[in-house]
Amino acid sequence: MLSEPTDPSVWQALAHLEHVNDFKTVVDWLAVELEKQRCHNDIEVIEVSLRMGQGCAQTLDKLLYIARTARETVGQIKERESANSPMARTAHSFARTV
Repeated sequence: MLSEPTDPSVWQALAHLEHVNDFKTVVDWLAVELEKQRCHNDIEVIEVSLRMGQGCAQTLDKLLYIARTARETVGQIKERESANSPMARTAHSFARTV
């Protein structure tokens, strides 16, 4: 199964690609392929082929999820980084002492 990127630069790159029309075309194509794979899985009777199809569908679904949530994830990463910055920790410590 495809895992989510752990490198923030991958999320950042995907967030930038969101603004490229060609990337939207690719994402739309992947969504159509996912739907086709799911339909194919519904009628597949050979267990090995079904399992392979399920793996394909799961990978496409995860890839689409990652591509569609990149901007939001980048925002969350930036929020965590700013909350963990030395300046933020100092302000938090100061607020507790006042």
